[in-house]
Amino acid sequence: MTEPSHSTATRAEYNALAHVYDQRWAAYVAASNRATLHRCPPSPGARVLDIACGTGELLVALAGAYPQVHATGIDLSEPMLHVAAAKPGTAGRLAVADAHTLPFADGAFDRVYTVSALHYLPDPGLALREARRTLAPGGRLVVTDWCHDFIGVRLLAWLLPRLGRAHVKTYSAEELRSLLEEAGLVVEKLDTYKITRFWGLMTAVAGAGV
Repeated sequence: MTEPSHSTATRAEYNALAHVYDQRWAAYVAASNRATLHRCPPSPGARVLDIACGTGELLVALAGAYPQVHATGIDLSEPMLHVAAAKPGTAGRLAVADAHTLPFADGAFDRVYTVSALHYLPDPGLALREARRTLAPGGRLVVTDWCHDFIGVRLLAWLLPRLGRAHVKTYSAEELRSLLEEAGLVVEKLDTYKITRFWGLMTAVAGAGV
């Protein structure tokens, strides 16, 4: 599937899910966001970007725990962003955009997060280079995603494409490290862990390097 057609498929999938997404995935989203922010919280006053923000739960968590942070969220799905826009702490901070072509200036953010999106990206290297481009000096990219090192995730990676889902690939921890390094990022921390008996995740924290 080419990048434009895959983006269209991903958008369509999440357009259809928008009205039930929070109800269906509340526990998973809350746990993965907690795990992400625990490993790399933003600094006071930081300019933050959430790539593939979905219904805005990470933005809500940031507004509640770090009120001095200036956070922006982007997503392919306009209906998902409509759900996000109704939540506290998101007003005026949302945009429809693709991770492969971020509509922001170089060095625009001190912290860039992306949670549970990497396995949907047809060109993760390009998306990571775009994220790096938007990092200010001393900034950090934080990537949380399903980890192929866990058997439950390997099962999903086999099953989802057969169900017609807009899934591309899950990565092992070492594959994620390689993707980040190839994008010019310096990996400072990479953890693998479970948030339930089934869900195995990984979180990488990387700096922009030289």
